[in-house]
Amino acid sequence: PYEKLWISPEFVFPTMSIDRINKEKVDGYLDKIYKHEKLEQVELIRIHDTLFIKDGHNRVVAYNLARMRLFNPKIVLSEDDIDGEGNIVKKSLMVTEQDILDWENMNGFIYNYRPKIIQKMNKGQ
Repeated sequence: PYEKLWISPEFVFPTMSIDRINKEKVDGYLDKIYKHEKLEQVELIRIHDTLFIKDGHNRVVAYNLARMRLFNPKIVLSEDDIDGEGNIVKKSLMVTEQDILDWENMNGFIYNYRPKIIQKMNKGQ
């Protein structure tokens, strides 16, 4: 149902620390972007109205560095897939407020909000 979804790289949230970003992979993706080669789709998790990166952090960094306004991701998990305890979310969204701040700094933008689910998870830590 989301095949035609195009989204700004600035509207997706990370699910890991920037320490795990691989500069060589980012550089390789940048090279492909500049050569107009197609990249593998970024996989996203949709929780309410917020999109989180499941797979493709390095590609999203490359999109940001290349100043691409839109990319075509694939939604692979949504709140419809979450059990009552939210276990899938807890396993997939292991990100802290500091991780989000680091992501903003690395990518050169500031989100205009923080997802409530991240706020709730950080309170529970």
